[in-house]
Amino acid sequence: MVLGVQLDQEVQLDPEDQLGRRVQLHLLETLVLLVLLVLLVP
Repeated sequence: MVLGVQLDQEVQLDPEDQLGRRVQLHLLETLVLLVLLVLLVP
């Protein structure tokens, strides 16, 4: 819970940095989905 509060404070201070993190998370999720597809298809 404490980490969540710290993250919220960082978001308020740096919206651009938060956007960058969101993009990185999205790319990571896409990568994981692609790996799962490659493993499941054959």
